[in-house]
Amino acid sequence: MRKPIFFDSWGWIAVVDRKDPYHETAKAFYQEYVKGGGIPITTDYILDEVLTVLRRRLTHQVVVKFGEGVFQSARAQKLRFELIDNRRREKEREGERRHGNYLRNTRINLISPLQTLPLLW
Repeated sequence: MRKPIFFDSWGWIAVVDRKDPYHETAKAFYQEYVKGGGIPITTDYILDEVLTVLRRRLTHQVVVKFGEGVFQSARAQKLRFELIDNRRREKEREGERRHGNYLRNTRINLISPLQTLPLLW
C-alpha cells in the first residue's frame, strides 16, 4: 500500500475539470496512485469547496457524479473522508493560541492531524 496523501481542493478540481491546466497531470497521478493501492484523504471542508467551484465550472451531472463517487469510495474504504468537527477545530485553535500562531495558514490548521501527510496541490 502506498503512503497516504491528503488531497486538497485544487488537486480534486484539477482531476475533475478537463479545462484545468493541470488536469492531465493530476488525473494521471490520481489514477496511478489509486491503482497502486493508495487511499486518498480529504475532508468535508475540502469537499464543500470543491463542489462549490465545480458547480461554477461544470455541468450539474458532472458535479453530482463526482460527489457520489467520493462517498462511494469512502464507503468502500478507497478514500478516507475526515470530518472537521467543533472539537477538532477548537483543539487546533487552542494549540495555535498557545504557540502564538493563531489562525495562520487556516486551511492547514483546521486539519492539523493530517499535517504530516504530503499534499496534492
